[in-house]
Amino acid sequence: MEPLYGRFEHSLDTKGRFVVPAQLRYRYERNKDAAVVTCYLERCLAVWPPEEFNRLLAVAMEAQDLGQEERHRARALTGYSAKVDIDTQWRITVPSFFREYSGLEPEKPVVVVGVLDRMELWNLGAWRERMGPTMEGLAAGAESLFPRVTGTRTEQAGLSTGGPAPARPASSAPPPSSSNPAVPS
Repeated sequence: MEPLYGRFEHSLDTKGRFVVPAQLRYRYERNKDAAVVTCYLERCLAVWPPEEFNRLLAVAMEAQDLGQEERHRARALTGYSAKVDIDTQWRITVPSFFREYSGLEPEKPVVVVGVLDRMELWNLGAWRERMGPTMEGLAAGAESLFPRVTGTRTEQAGLSTGGPAPARPASSAPPPSSSNPAVPS
């Protein structure tokens, strides 16, 4: 599945609904129980396509027998999640408990972010507080978005992670000669 991405500002209406941004709709369907909203990290809400949420449930099912902390996480995931409908106008009603958890208020700005396998809903002030330092670091010329990522699909695809370039295999062609007049020495 193609990952979700993009940042959008909307507001909740008086009934606590937001409109799913057009650019994020391809992972969701307009019908009953079309998504799952969960309390998520850092006081945001996650809105999962059902297949992604089912993947999380499968992980929680496996992990819950590993110990008390894993059982608590499974309880948090399942106890603070709810199926939600997407109406014909692409609106999702955010249940009041979830609005309280995340600080979302009717007729106030809400930031909707596509984050790979889910949408996140953020109170605008909390979003700015959380993301401000990250964006300042990027603006100041941070070396890489993910300098500590190693052994990942990114590396395997040959994309830079901010670290040293991988060693060339012995069978690779030698680098171009510096005696080439087109290459300055």
